[in-house]
Amino acid sequence: MSTDVADGAIEVAVVDLVELRAFLETVRLASFSDAARALGVTQPAVSRQVQRLEREVGASLLQRGDGPVAPTAAGHELLRFAERVLA
Repeated sequence: MSTDVADGAIEVAVVDLVELRAFLETVRLASFSDAARALGVTQPAVSRQVQRLEREVGASLLQRGDGPVAPTAAGHELLRFAERVLA
């Protein structure tokens, strides 16, 4: 996938829909574990998919911590794209 994050804009040339779906579900459910259950895969699989997507866009997409997962500024940009593509 060729994706660039620059000046707050994300340009996506080719998207891995599995990674994009994992990201979208993780944001929607605010949890890697809940996203994994919804997608019928393991939590480590969802984490790897999101990490690959983050490497491809060159930015952290999710704020991780003890509480719920939340999108970063770059994550919000990609979220709008993901919602359109996966609608």
